[in-house]
Amino acid sequence: MHSKWYVPLLFVIPALTGLLVFRIGPIFFSMIIGFTDWSPFGEAHFVGLENFQFLFESDSEFYEILKNTLIYSGVFVPGVMLLALILAVVVNQKLKGIEFFRVLFFTPVITSTVAIGIVWSWIFGTDLGAINYILRSVLNISDPPAWLRESEYAIFVVAGVYIFKRIGYYMIIFLAGLQDIPRSLIEAASIDGAKKWQVFRDVTLPLSLPRPSSS
Repeated sequence: MHSKWYVPLLFVIPALTGLLVFRIGPIFFSMIIGFTDWSPFGEAHFVGLENFQFLFESDSEFYEILKNTLIYSGVFVPGVMLLALILAVVVNQKLKGIEFFRVLFFTPVITSTVAIGIVWSWIFGTDLGAINYILRSVLNISDPPAWLRESEYAIFVVAGVYIFKRIGYYMIIFLAGLQDIPRSLIEAASIDGAKKWQVFRDVTLPLSLPRPSSS
């Protein structure tokens, strides 16, 4: 009995629809209205590059926003990738009860963003926050930073909280790649005298990277 080609497509359509409507669609719409004098309650008039010229010449906040975006991306992207890979290696061990830690590390992904925001706002609170309490009582710092009020700290706090929120998602992706590596190769490297770091560097990491499919 031949499998029907459209059955897998039915499972992909909901996610693909959400991607088009909420991600790709708004990106293209933003690119279009960037070249127009557009109002949600009026008509759109094509103005060419005038909006971008105004943005670079007269809007001083644009450069501050651009700087914050670059800082946020520079902290979040390598941070979440590196930590997710480390967690994936940890939870890939053949240990009793390791499934509990897999669920534990993945829990922030399915936890409400509002709940995570409330918890971390308490942790980084200026007056009653847990971190500042430790800084005052343990390290005797009388004037700890206002983590969420001072711009030089807030951008890193926001990036760190979002790393906490998304790290479990990327951990699962890395874990799937790690579990696809034959255990015999890792055991052979260990038998040959390779240390754990050498096994990870020369065997685990290269084999977890995408490989071209054979034709």
